[in-house]
Amino acid sequence: MIRVSLRRVAPVPGRVLPHQPLDQLVVLIADGNRAALSQFYDRTAPRVLALVRGSLADDRHCESIAEAVFLEVWRNAGRYDPRAGEPLAWVLTLAREEVTARLSDSERNNGSPTR
Repeated sequence: MIRVSLRRVAPVPGRVLPHQPLDQLVVLIADGNRAALSQFYDRTAPRVLALVRGSLADDRHCESIAEAVFLEVWRNAGRYDPRAGEPLAWVLTLAREEVTARLSDSERNNGSPTR
């Protein structure tokens, strides 16, 4: 499982990639390239965490949501369609969808949103 925080994902020994465009990283992630995921995370996690933190008050939930988002990227990179938008827009959409799902779950379980 991917552990997300403001620190970067641990590098994969012996698998350093040169700087790649985000769309190329998604292709490499779809092929199971962990170094590509690490680079994708480094470049997109600050934006994902900012979006999530702007929607929720509890940092524990924020990190859990970000973790779920990058796990979704790892599992479903092959489904990314570049015709639908840029990779950053895709990962931010995944984050918004996860926030919405968590808020809905929270309202259902507690009667009030986590925000």
